[in-house]
Amino acid sequence: MRGADALIDTFVRGGVDVCFANPGTSEMQLVDAIDGRDDIRGILGLHELVCSGAADGYARVSGKPALVVLHLGPGLSNALANLHNAAKARTPVVVVVGDHPQGLRDLDPPLAGDIESIAKGAAKWIGTAKTADDLSPMGAEALKAATTAPYGVSVLVVPNDACWEETDICVAPEAAPAPKYIGDNRLYAVAEAVKAGDAAFLLGGDALDSAALAHAASLGVKTGARVLSATFCKKIERGAGVAQVERLPYFPAQVLQTLAGMKTLVLAGARTPLSFFAYPNTPYELVPEGCEVITLADESEDAAGALARLNDALDAGDASPVALQLPELPSGPLTTGAAAQVIARHLPEHAIVSDDSTTAGLDCYVATGQSARHDWLNLTGGAIGQGMPLAIGAALAEPDRKVISLQGDGAGLYSLQALWTQARDGLDITTIVFANGKYRILEMEMMMARGGASGASSLFDLSPPAIDWVKLAEGLGVSAMRATSVEELDKCLEDAKTMAGPKLIEAVVL
Repeated sequence: MRGADALIDTFVRGGVDVCFANPGTSEMQLVDAIDGRDDIRGILGLHELVCSGAADGYARVSGKPALVVLHLGPGLSNALANLHNAAKARTPVVVVVGDHPQGLRDLDPPLAGDIESIAKGAAKWIGTAKTADDLSPMGAEALKAATTAPYGVSVLVVPNDACWEETDICVAPEAAPAPKYIGDNRLYAVAEAVKAGDAAFLLGGDALDSAALAHAASLGVKTGARVLSATFCKKIERGAGVAQVERLPYFPAQVLQTLAGMKTLVLAGARTPLSFFAYPNTPYELVPEGCEVITLADESEDAAGALARLNDALDAGDASPVALQLPELPSGPLTTGAAAQVIARHLPEHAIVSDDSTTAGLDCYVATGQSARHDWLNLTGGAIGQGMPLAIGAALAEPDRKVISLQGDGAGLYSLQALWTQARDGLDITTIVFANGKYRILEMEMMMARGGASGASSLFDLSPPAIDWVKLAEGLGVSAMRATSVEELDKCLEDAKTMAGPKLIEAVVL
């Protein structure tokens, strides 16, 4: 068989069933290998940023590794921002980058580049194949690295002559090891620390499904400890029927205020709280003086299992989940707060929310705490332009669930082409663009930098000319509506429930 066939066969045998691709000439054999199978689906993205973000969303929701195929160094460079987000989310993604044969690379043709150096920005594992015989074994190694906790991004560079050459080597990938099991000594040490009082749990990673949240909430009730989730976690179950926990705030002063008085901070799948950016006279690690940070389970360990065992050790029982309680329908001007209340009322049961809306997303998160049960996917690495691609992956992973994409207007322009893929594959995604015509989060940051003075700057302003999201969406094959008031947004969301395929609502907010 060809090297390309052996590589794709190895990935499929390792559980990969979808490939997000923006291929070029160097990937023709890989495309042909995928087209010849019915056990892996190829999804075309018009920009590499769409492919990498969609792979992240698919792996987060499905729990399976996702495959991305890109074209040489420039293609990988275009994908890197959302690979950065995937790396920060600890998402298992395997990236195959087509390359020139060594002889052609030595002559420095136009698209030649140092692919491995580019990959270092996001990858936990990097390898370069030399021959067709390398492809299957290295593919298996890349897959195992991506799916071994802490999960992450693997990048395999594949010269196209290795893809067309014949090989007899096609291996079955080894199963990745389960996350590490923590020892009893650590478990009992944490139990004693939280029983002493003035403690808080900080949850992240895979400790945010409904079962883990129930155990953590029960521990909070039993010991009086505060229970918080990381600010930007990769996926958290929320809403009616799920135990609710606080979300750690974004700004450093708010984090320190939230943790004030704590003597112990217990990490379960989370890292020590850090400032997102540097500010004058502000510490980088956001832990109050005198607070000891201890780890129940790190990102390579079974944090959900550790919470269950700690719950048993302390006989914490079962905490009550939140009940469904929708906000009243507001009226009048469409502020982000009012829009959030409308969205909370319309959130479908078992929806998946992809949030790349920055300031508006903070209001939406609070408003939907007691909405219908749903999963919430955050912007984990801070590289905007993730939301609409992430929604693609989520919709492909769970085609029977509604996907709601909350999108800032500035961030959405980074990966607008995602709408075309949503239309091409008929995905059930409702995109809500919060159109305020500015990078509002940067205005807030500038206000802090100026000591409270106005944060306005022409470099944060997206008009004129005004961006028409309805026309942009329709031009890419997506039905679109515009809402300028609470009443209009309420009607748009009601209408969207009966519409097939993807749809976009431009919410013009004050």
